[in-house]
Amino acid sequence: MVLLFDMCSMSKTGSSVTEFDWLTESILKELRSGEGEATTSDLRELTGVGKGTKINYRIDNKLEPQGFVETEQPDAKPGKIPPKKVVLTSRGEGLADQLLDAGDSDDLSISAELDQLRASVNKLESTVESQSETITNQTETIEAQEDEIQDLKQRYNELAQWVNEQSSGDVATGD
Repeated sequence: MVLLFDMCSMSKTGSSVTEFDWLTESILKELRSGEGEATTSDLRELTGVGKGTKINYRIDNKLEPQGFVETEQPDAKPGKIPPKKVVLTSRGEGLADQLLDAGDSDDLSISAELDQLRASVNKLESTVESQSETITNQTETIEAQEDEIQDLKQRYNELAQWVNEQSSGDVATGD
C-alpha cells in the first residue's frame, strides 16, 4: 500500500493523502501508460488479475468518486453486457504520473517485499515437508496396524475352528 500526496486536491485548508493498494495503483498506471482509456476486461488483462478480483469495486468506489477516472457503460446487446469503459481524467493523469515517477523509488521496497515473500515461501515449503513426513510416518503406522489386525483375525479364525473341532469331537465321542 502506498500513501501519495495528492497535488491535485490541494486547497486553502491543506491537502489530502490518497491511499491505494497495488491493484488501484496498477489501474491508474495502465490507463496512463496506454491511451488513457480501457475497458474493465482490458484492465483485468493488463494488471494480470483474474475475473474474481475487485477491479469494478476499485473503479466505482475509489477512483471515480475522487475524480481520477470517469466510466461509461456501453449499450447492452441481447444476451451480453459489455465491459465498462474507464477513462482517465486530467486529475487522474496527474496522480498516475506521480505513481509512475514513484515507481522507480519503489523498486527498492519491491526488492524488500520479494525477500519477505521468499522467506514466507521457504517457511511454507518447510511446513509442507514436515507435514508430509508426518503423514508418511502415520501411513506406515496404519499399515503396520492393519497387518497386525489381519494376523489377529487369522489367529482368531484358527482358534475358533479349533474350538469347533474340539466341541464336535466331544459330542461324537460322547464324553
